[in-house]
Amino acid sequence: MEYTATVGGLADFLNDWAPIGLAESYDNVGLLVGRREWPVERVLVALDITEAVVEEAVQYGFQAVVAHHPVIFNGLKKLVGQSDSVRAVERAIQSRIALLAAHTNLDAVADGVSVHLAHKLGLEDIRILDPRAHQLLNLTVFVPGEALEAVREAVFAAGAGKVGNYDRCGFTTHGVGTFRPLERANPVVGSIGKEEKVDEVRIEFLVPTTRRLAVEQALFEAHPYEVVAHFWHEHQGLLEDVGFGAVGYWPEGKTWNEAVQTVKSSLGLSSMRHSAPPEGLVTCVAVCGGSGSDLFEVAQRSGAQLFITSDVKYHRYFDADSRCALVDVGHAESEQHTVELMIARISEKFRNFAVLGAETRTNPVTTS
Repeated sequence: MEYTATVGGLADFLNDWAPIGLAESYDNVGLLVGRREWPVERVLVALDITEAVVEEAVQYGFQAVVAHHPVIFNGLKKLVGQSDSVRAVERAIQSRIALLAAHTNLDAVADGVSVHLAHKLGLEDIRILDPRAHQLLNLTVFVPGEALEAVREAVFAAGAGKVGNYDRCGFTTHGVGTFRPLERANPVVGSIGKEEKVDEVRIEFLVPTTRRLAVEQALFEAHPYEVVAHFWHEHQGLLEDVGFGAVGYWPEGKTWNEAVQTVKSSLGLSSMRHSAPPEGLVTCVAVCGGSGSDLFEVAQRSGAQLFITSDVKYHRYFDADSRCALVDVGHAESEQHTVELMIARISEKFRNFAVLGAETRTNPVTTS
């Protein structure tokens, strides 16, 4: 898909990659400051949007800042410079710099924060740790045989028919459709007042809930009938490529000391907090970028011997045992790679953009 070199085009790409509909209800993602029509040539990427990051954007001529953490999280009732985040928003507005965020929606996709963290740690056979249910719909459409391929191509292009590592998935059944055009109808086939019988095909697709509107629009544009006979059902199955956390394997296994050194070297850590080491070699590892300790039981059920996340509270460590160790690497440290991930994806889609990571350090936590 082609995207315009505008704030709107950048926002559309981020939404296609990490749909806003996947964000948690408390979150605030997408375009936060700016106008969709503003042109963009230079994009600054950061983990957080701070006043210093916006000043960096001003200094080096960036028209947009894309961050993982939203600068506007709680409701802003006034803009009078009362906090760093407010001053960042004020400066961005003054300088016509757009601010965008991809937060829990980017946490929830297979090509997102946790899966990329798993790759950074050298894990293989990676999958989503906690796949989401109720994220799929079943679309059924009735179409005349001669329009079958046109409709299929349109809905596939809009995001229907992708299941795990397969795409263009669907099912067709042939039959006879009947209808009678009434007085105000404008039928493609048939005559007013006369019942018609047409050879039709019933086609069915699975559609992520986040793609429903796009798929429905594509269907209506491609279907030849004045009234498109179709219906939606909620699908109860899991969407395996949507959810939080990731789990994978070190095929050869690692001793505890080797595992610790791998985590430290991969994430550039001098230290990390953890529970008692697990017994035996560590082969299965679960991760969740950001605050993911709520997934610890899910990690244990997955067979992981190590669960790596951040913001672990003291009493949570009591839930660890000899089967699975709990590791806290720090919030920013668990998500720092997200900057390089966003740079790579934006650069891939907007080859005329200059996309750079912010030089400003935004991690508010310092260790001595």
